[in-house]
Amino acid sequence: MGNEIVVRAQSLPMQNTEDVFRLAEAFARAHVLGAQTQAEGLLALKVVQEVGLCAANERYNIMMGNLSKKAHAICSDFLRAGGRYRIVRRDPECSELVASFGDTKMTFRFTWE
Repeated sequence: MGNEIVVRAQSLPMQNTEDVFRLAEAFARAHVLGAQTQAEGLLALKVVQEVGLCAANERYNIMMGNLSKKAHAICSDFLRAGGRYRIVRRDPECSELVASFGDTKMTFRFTWE
């Protein structure tokens, strides 16, 4: 057997530390959640263990070594908690939305500047 990884069980096959780092490297090579290094692959592995591959891929990215929740997942959680939002602008120069929760209303604006 060469560098390929074969998973035949319902859970990830990790018997020892060597298996953990081998899977972390495989996750990085496959860019799971955007991982690019073995350390990021290890982070992706832990997230996948906690929430499952499909849920992790739907809700998270790894960017510059940090776990980041995707924007649509943040908005979904906000709506579920009782908030409301309206996208005002979304183009290459700017993203802007107005969010409200109860009596509180805020505008969030992100630009390249």
